[in-house]
Amino acid sequence: MKILFATHDEADYLASCLWDGFQEVVGVENVYDAGNNFTLHEAPLVQSNYAPYHNVSSGRGNGKRLNIERNFDLLVLNACFLKNHDWHYAINLSHRLREGGKIAFVEGGDDAKEVIDVPRLPRSVHRFRREISERTASLNATHLTFAAPSRWVQLTRDYPTERVIDVYFAGGAGSNSIRWEMMKYVFGTNKPFTFVFSEQSTKYHFSPQQNFDLLRQSKIALCPAGNGCSCMRDAEVWASGAIPLYLGHQARVRDPYWPGRFVSLSSLPETIDELLDRDLSDEHQKQLDRVSRLHTTAARARKILDVVGLS
Repeated sequence: MKILFATHDEADYLASCLWDGFQEVVGVENVYDAGNNFTLHEAPLVQSNYAPYHNVSSGRGNGKRLNIERNFDLLVLNACFLKNHDWHYAINLSHRLREGGKIAFVEGGDDAKEVIDVPRLPRSVHRFRREISERTASLNATHLTFAAPSRWVQLTRDYPTERVIDVYFAGGAGSNSIRWEMMKYVFGTNKPFTFVFSEQSTKYHFSPQQNFDLLRQSKIALCPAGNGCSCMRDAEVWASGAIPLYLGHQARVRDPYWPGRFVSLSSLPETIDELLDRDLSDEHQKQLDRVSRLHTTAARARKILDVVGLS
């Protein structure tokens, strides 16, 4: 199977996840970059910056770039391609499909209300969205969110250090007011616990490796809402085995359902107490098992192939 992948020329989380997933499922040699996105081919030279593409899409070698190849089975249009191109670009790429080839249009924006008008293309289009609310349910789109490369999960299984951190949170404080509100409740527990907080901003942050090291040593990870209701930070938590606690997330389609718990601010202290009052080792392992089955980048790629009828 040959896949033609179109996105824009900059970093994008969902593009990175899908690129990695398709490479794992059909082979690096069968996935072609239609454009000039260096993040799909090269690891960042400096790992200290919390770049969206860190260690996601560049973990399997340089990958293929489109030249004169044709007869593709699937064209994946990440909506970000519209930042550098127009729909004529997509139409031209669709002519490289074989007879019976399929098109997947993937919208990965933060806003559940944002709807992109898709013109009539030479082939029928299967639509995928990261944020699906009641308003956008009529689009008949399939839910598709971020994921973790399978190698992240294996690195967690092989991690040599015990979980000595009780509660961990890494994230920018300014993207959603609930992140400040959350801090009022974190320490309302009946028992003391170890808490590590990393302010992910342009000035103060841990490197990606430091973040994963701390997550893999953590029992619980706080996952408050940010710009949207889905975040790459969530996928990092899933792959680390730390139990996610989601706060302030609006009602959205989540298929497959996320591991962890959705809690209110007022119930946060009680939930932390309840979790830390018992041995969580089995829950950490069950989460890693679930992520391996349902929340890897390969699982996302297979979902697209299933929906378009190419599995």
